[in-house]
Amino acid sequence: MVRPLSKGPGYEIQFAALLHKLRRRYLSRYKKLSGERYAEQVERSLFDLALAFLGKPGQFSLDSEWQEVLAFAPLYVEGLKCSLAEQGTVAQERTLLAFYLSRLYETLRFGFEKRPSASYYTPPRLAYAMAAQLLKRPLKIGATAPIIYDPCMGTGCLLLPFLDLLGGCRDFTERKLVLSCLRGMDQDAHAIALAQILMAFAIAEPACEHWEAASSFKQALTVLRRSRRFRRGDSLKERAVPDFDLLVANPPWQSLKGTKDLGAGNISRLFLERAAAPLLYQSEARRVALLLPASLLADKSAAACRGKLLAANLLEQVRLYDNGDRGFPAHTSLNYSLWVLSKKEDHDGICVQGRDGTRLSLSTENLLALSGPGCIFLLPEHERELLLLLKLREALDFGHLLGERGLFQLGREFDMTTDRACFLAAEQLSEGERAALLPLLEGRMVSRYGLSGQAFVTGWGRSARWQSLKQTVAGGATAGSANGDALPLGTAAIRPQFYLKEEASCRFEGLSRLKLCFQSTGSSANRHLMVAAAVPDLPCGNSLSVLKASPSNAYPLSSLFCLLAILNSLVFEFQLRKRLLGNNLNQFLVGDCSLPRVFEQFLAGQPQEERLSTLILAAAAESLEQGLNPRYLSELVDEGLLCLEQLADWRRFKAEDPEGFAERMESTVASLYQLSPAEMQIIKRSNPSQAVLGND
Repeated sequence: MVRPLSKGPGYEIQFAALLHKLRRRYLSRYKKLSGERYAEQVERSLFDLALAFLGKPGQFSLDSEWQEVLAFAPLYVEGLKCSLAEQGTVAQERTLLAFYLSRLYETLRFGFEKRPSASYYTPPRLAYAMAAQLLKRPLKIGATAPIIYDPCMGTGCLLLPFLDLLGGCRDFTERKLVLSCLRGMDQDAHAIALAQILMAFAIAEPACEHWEAASSFKQALTVLRRSRRFRRGDSLKERAVPDFDLLVANPPWQSLKGTKDLGAGNISRLFLERAAAPLLYQSEARRVALLLPASLLADKSAAACRGKLLAANLLEQVRLYDNGDRGFPAHTSLNYSLWVLSKKEDHDGICVQGRDGTRLSLSTENLLALSGPGCIFLLPEHERELLLLLKLREALDFGHLLGERGLFQLGREFDMTTDRACFLAAEQLSEGERAALLPLLEGRMVSRYGLSGQAFVTGWGRSARWQSLKQTVAGGATAGSANGDALPLGTAAIRPQFYLKEEASCRFEGLSRLKLCFQSTGSSANRHLMVAAAVPDLPCGNSLSVLKASPSNAYPLSSLFCLLAILNSLVFEFQLRKRLLGNNLNQFLVGDCSLPRVFEQFLAGQPQEERLSTLILAAAAESLEQGLNPRYLSELVDEGLLCLEQLADWRRFKAEDPEGFAERMESTVASLYQLSPAEMQIIKRSNPSQAVLGND
């Protein structure tokens, strides 16, 4: 976060307020202009503003809000200077003013809303850090100029720092030499035009008179436009990556729907693959720094690319960031990552950094061991966490429980968009019609261990209103269920938004059997990433992932409750937090987590040991507290795994000592994973819902 040393914490608030006011006034003035004409007007206004920065106060002729923008610039520069000084960087004021103009362009052109291309310009602190990372190896500016290339340059934010870091802060001759090394491409012609303005502004000769400074600026701009160093185009459609010595990029983070040419995943993966290609197949010493969505560390579509980078030993550094300081004009839950690639003959290890900035050097062998079959990059924050993650990798892979030969099949049942024709809206049905149909379960309706999440009230789709369900112990009734039309299905009373049409419900044979499901979305900001429950075999939407019996296996009910307890445990939560860097809790990520080596007992039909019985009883007690009808546990009674007296004891334990109950479950799961108390302390410290307890 930018913290000016002398201006106090109100700086960021003032700047944000100024940007909002500027955008509102600017839009109202030019609301009649088309998109291209509006962009041209933005470009023209910022050109005039650049001239004003080169002159004297009072020489700017536009309206009052521009005068305010002009007056605020010194505060912006001071704030950035102090912020960059914290990371050991000295920047020239002219370059920081160029960043100021870039931020104004971004605000006026795109606003503050989420952009279709998920494209955000790089904040100055990060831009300087990326340039400094690439320049750790000396780069000589001599007779043969090296090439520094940005394939998606925007307004040139990632190229500007090289003027300071290579050209110095006062020597404008050197800065001009550095400028001759810079190359870039972008699809936004107006962004390229502004990038040329900013570059010319940053190298313009200082002069005593305004007209002299303006003349130097215009001359530099003319030279830049004629040189065609920065050109319009789609770098992904170029036949080959242009020659470069250093490549730096913050590509769009737009998701791909899956096409014949591009495949699925994220468009930034394509930039990663193209940028890495010269390193893979050519021997020249080149370096690459890419700012990518954090999900690319674990995205299934990028698994092959990650594998190639590791196999070729090209990965130099990976660092994980969050957007807590609002560096990007996006939600604070945004996670992103910095990847540095190079030939690795001359340096050891892979530097990994978590969100807290702690550095750890990993060997390629260790990262390969951590990555597992899906080649997911796990970033341990310290040596003890590294050893713990390696130990968990040695446990039974989750995938061994899935598929035709396993106990369960993991998948989804209904898509809320493509299967919409199968649904009937609850508000359009009478009470009698609802009673004859199966309700569609959605993620928000599920809580940990049961169906005590939320109940539908009114509305449609994303604008629908839901209310929290407050469970009562007796009868699975719902305190506060609206209109009294909830559906008691042997579980908690539930009120769905949709029901399944009769013709679509044929594969649901009844509610005599339980299945396991969990919410398919999550965020690192949530208290729990995994929200799993045992529910009747009701249809589930795509916001729920479902674990059902494989066609070749009718799993014992005991295995379901054992798995339920493990999925909701801190140990499993810890594994997920290392993998979930977006918000999609998909099969690929969940299946990459490890389970303890105990499920062979269920597959073999062997009697369970005491620890498993403990988990089964505790999970059953939790499920009953969340509204599960006791009749669903009759199979466990028949198996001799519990009696009603034992279950009553566990429910009493839960009511009298909920913390002790939870600790008993967690310690039992830890023993199944063969984890020590010290290792559990590491897990607890990594979980935001857990207090820091003692020392290791």
